[in-house]
Amino acid sequence: FGEMAVIDGLPRSATARSLVESKLLRIDAESFPEICVAHFSLASHILKILSGRVRELNRIAMSDALTGVRTKGQYLDLSQRELMRAKRDERTTSAIVLDIDAFHRINDRFGYHVGDRVLQRVAEIIMKVVRSSDVVGRLGGEEFAITLPDTPRVFANLVALRLVETIRSTKFSDLEDEHITISAGVSTTSDESIVEFAELLKLADTAMIAAKDGGRDRSFSWDGEHAQPITDRSIIVFA
Repeated sequence: FGEMAVIDGLPRSATARSLVESKLLRIDAESFPEICVAHFSLASHILKILSGRVRELNRIAMSDALTGVRTKGQYLDLSQRELMRAKRDERTTSAIVLDIDAFHRINDRFGYHVGDRVLQRVAEIIMKVVRSSDVVGRLGGEEFAITLPDTPRVFANLVALRLVETIRSTKFSDLEDEHITISAGVSTTSDESIVEFAELLKLADTAMIAAKDGGRDRSFSWDGEHAQPITDRSIIVFA
């Protein structure tokens, strides 16, 4: 707004209008540096305002506007960094790609505004199922991806299975008799050959496509050679 214009000399980006009687502090660009030197508390206050706005702009730039998860670019960047850390520390990284089944049917029958709400609800479910350390992004359309640091395949399989089951059992009030299901694919860094996250994501996508071909509403996992259905919920005891 105005304080940015004072600093960079460019026209202000917006005009604020007060709805109640207020006091306005007007600072000329020419006198701003002298005021900052003479009044440290004022300079500190303005810097806090600017810092808050920069942080908010960064948050907006990194988040998908509709669902609130990471944008594709930010997701891929963070996931690549995580993969590099995992390789350095000799840890396992897993990825899940999931796609809403027959999503075009929802848009065609109920309209895009309802489709948007379905995407938002699915994103909310994903965020509730995964850990805070996991990275969630929207790859585009109705496709999402999750990166799970320090997670072997058996645990990633359980996450994918839980996502499929949770979304299948969720009632979407806007959809009347329609039910939402997803197909999910899992991949894991099982050897040293994977150095780019895009490779890991491609294997998860291949497994997801196998889940689609296998009838949808299910999850498949890449075992190193083939995509296999995830059918057995193993009993795991957490320490």
